Amino acid sequence: PRRFNPRVTRTMEAILSKAMDKDPKQRYATAEEFAKDVDRCLRNKPILARPPSLFKRTVRWLKKYRTVAAALLLASLGVSVFLILDSIRARNRIEDLQTQAREAEASKNFESAANLYQQLLGLVPTDVDIYEKAMATRQKAHDLARTEENRKHIAELESQANAAQTAHDDTRAADLFVQILALAPEDVKAVASAVLGHRIT
Repeated sequence: PRRFNPRVTRTMEAILSKAMDKDPKQRYATAEEFAKDVDRCLRNKPILARPPSLFKRTVRWLKKYRTVAAALLLASLGVSVFLILDSIRARNRIEDLQTQAREAEASKNFESAANLYQQLLGLVPTDVDIYEKAMATRQKAHDLARTEENRKHIAELESQANAAQTAHDDTRAADLFVQILALAPEDVKAVASAVLGHRIT
C-alpha cells in the first residue's frame, strides 16, 4: 500500500497486508478483529498485525519471480564453481612451481630456481618463506656465476704464467701467480708448487 500512497503509515500498511494476505490462515479471523486493529492504529496503540518477516518476504519474492530467482541461483552457483576451480588450479600451479624450484636447486641450477621462486612470489606475494628462498637462490646463482668467471680467469692466468715460466720471464710469472692468489687464496699450495717448479704436499 505504501508504494501506491506514501501517506499510508507503516502500521496501517501492516494491518492492510494482514487483511489482504494471500494465505487465508494469515488474515484476521473476523471483521471485528480487523476493526479493532484499525481502531488501535488510529489511537496510536500497539496493533496485533506484524509486518511480514524477512524470511516470509523472501519466500514471497521467490515465488513471484521464480525465473529471476532460478537465474540468480544458477549464476551464484556458476561463480562459486568457477572460484573453487580457479583456487584448485592456482594451488596446483603453486605446487608445480615449488617442485620445479626444488629440483632446479637440487641440480644446482640456481638461476632457474630463482626464476621459479620469483614466479611463485607473483602468485603468493605474502609468503615470507618463498621470498627468502627466492633471495637465497638468486644469491647462489650470482655467486656461482662469479665462481665460474673466476675459474675461467684463473685458468687464463695460469696459462699465461706457465707460458711466462717457459719463456724464463720469472717476473711476469710471479706477477701472474700473485693475481691468481688474489682470486683464489685457497690455491696457495698449487701456486707455490708452480712457482717453485715442483709439487708441495
